[in-house]
Amino acid sequence: EGGHFPSMATPALNLVIIGEPLSGRTELANALGQREFGFRPPQPPAEAATAAPLEPVTRLVGGPGGDFKVQIWDTSQKGRLDSTSEAFVKSAHGILITFDTARPPEPASLLRWVRTVQEPLQRKYEKTPALVQALPMYLVANKSDQPRAWEPAFCDGVIEDIAGKFRMRLDLRSVSPQSRDGIDDLLAEAVDRMAAYRVQQQAVLAAPPGQAVVLESGWMIKRGAIFKNWKRRFFRLSSDRTLAYYDTAEGLSALKSISLENAKYLDGGSCPDCTWPPGPGNASHRFGLHPAGSSRVFYIVCFDESLDVRMNDAKMVRWVSALRSAGVRNIPS
Repeated sequence: EGGHFPSMATPALNLVIIGEPLSGRTELANALGQREFGFRPPQPPAEAATAAPLEPVTRLVGGPGGDFKVQIWDTSQKGRLDSTSEAFVKSAHGILITFDTARPPEPASLLRWVRTVQEPLQRKYEKTPALVQALPMYLVANKSDQPRAWEPAFCDGVIEDIAGKFRMRLDLRSVSPQSRDGIDDLLAEAVDRMAAYRVQQQAVLAAPPGQAVVLESGWMIKRGAIFKNWKRRFFRLSSDRTLAYYDTAEGLSALKSISLENAKYLDGGSCPDCTWPPGPGNASHRFGLHPAGSSRVFYIVCFDESLDVRMNDAKMVRWVSALRSAGVRNIPS
């Protein structure tokens, strides 16, 4: 980074690591923050002022709109969160829940970790629950260069349980602090999501009571009403239960705004003549929205142009969670 130091105005992102004992949390924190800078370590987040002093590993990372000072906190103690480290969870912009690939935990243990994240956040965001559901959270299979004693299907079941029971998204990533395999990719993705969450957090908390704010946004593909062709559009879901789509991400005038008041969610397979995207399982990233009082069903595909199925899966989970928080009916657990 050649003497590039963060300025006083560089926004901070708090990435909190929790997880199983002996899962390599400290090694992971050091690997994520390998490139440190010569400035005084920041003080704990404001909400953690009474916590035992902890120094985060820090790293300056480029993200959407500029640089961010990523503060990586290892606050786990004795295999569980204590009352002081809960304060760091409340100040988090992202959470990593770790386990050792050689010693996978029981599913019930991972569910307990998610609960220890969810409960303090629910107390903090009692009036804005969308911020609980939107928090970027990863399940990190650590030390991936060691012999593996778990299968992805094990985590798939846990992730489905979490989506159903907690209405929270959890993404699986494998990393190795020793070889650095997956480390930089995880941090880059987490920073992008944490920066977006920080913007959403600020907008929701600063909005006057009753003012609509954007809960979720991004590019997806929708089917036309007349010619049934598929077009790429930028969607914004607002807290006033409207879903609008635009030609561009910067668009101010929506092509159409859909009221989600009493709208119904339809499974992607409910459209027999929808043949896009091509290939087996194409309906798994598609869903329909049937607004109350309308004869039209809007079919939308969570499609990532990189063709990365995992990215499609993650986008689908995120949008389904957002639609659920907006009150759309019939969404399966």
